[in-house]
Amino acid sequence: MKIRQILDAKIQPELVLKLTVNIALDLVVCGLLLGGIIGVVGFWRIKRPAKHRAVIGAFTGFFLSIFGVMALLIFAELYKFLDM
Repeated sequence: MKIRQILDAKIQPELVLKLTVNIALDLVVCGLLLGGIIGVVGFWRIKRPAKHRAVIGAFTGFFLSIFGVMALLIFAELYKFLDM
């Protein structure tokens, strides 16, 4: 879907912001869960218990998901700005 089609659809900016926040929260939770799983499986070289590797992976997933959240929020703000 092109930007012009999205703007012509006349979706309310508040709805876009609300959906973006919901997607952002889902993205953070998925980042934590997947990061924990990847941490346990992927960080075999770290000589720590699986619990510690899961925490390291969860933090990594959380910080990586922050970039996705920022991109979503920037998109929502740009949509609100372009709709004015």
